Amino acid sequence: NGGFYVPARKHRALNRTLALPGATLNESAEIFRKNGKWYVRVGVTVPVPEEQPVTEWIGCDIGARAAVTRSDGYHGLDLRPVLQRSRNRRATLQKQGREESRELSPQRQVLAREARQTVLVAQQSGRGVALEDPKRLIRWKQHAARFFGQRVLLLAAILGVAVQVISPPYTSTTCSRCGHVEPGQRHRATFRCWQCGFTHNADINASRVIAKRARRVSCASHHGSLSLCPGGGKAE
Repeated sequence: NGGFYVPARKHRALNRTLALPGATLNESAEIFRKNGKWYVRVGVTVPVPEEQPVTEWIGCDIGARAAVTRSDGYHGLDLRPVLQRSRNRRATLQKQGREESRELSPQRQVLAREARQTVLVAQQSGRGVALEDPKRLIRWKQHAARFFGQRVLLLAAILGVAVQVISPPYTSTTCSRCGHVEPGQRHRATFRCWQCGFTHNADINASRVIAKRARRVSCASHHGSLSLCPGGGKAE
């Protein structure tokens, strides 16, 4: 029927996707050339399962000291060296008059891996994932949280994992043990409650506050993806 076969080497991301239950490779594909090499961009159709009801949540706090900190005690990679290398590379390319690659930046690659790991942990433990609404975060944190959130929402939809997007104000200054809110309770990497004396890593405390807020919300839905985009637009 006019078709032809092209020998190609599959990317590990394609292998992971095709391993999902009911996943099928689309018949159409896009062939393009980049830096003297030929590539094929393909699509995969994956059936979306029913979202599993949950009562417990994994809260996720996005930052630079740790890309992702979770309420289960997990600390992600320190993003600061990654961000510095990206800035240096961008400056070098600008001096050379070259454009930066459209591929995922190093920090986004880290966040994509963290999102995948978080959703898998949630699925295996029967919990949902709780995220802060990026629209209401400070600018430097907003873009990373939005990208991480979009990745989590996509993977969670494929695996049937519940996702809850919560309001972020005061998560960093609220005590996860007693709920007391005070601006001065967080000092750099340490949180100390002025009311009950609870002391812990500040990012872990914030992620636990996020998880607790998710528990108080009665309805968990993937439709929260709309709030992940500034201006109320749809997720990319």
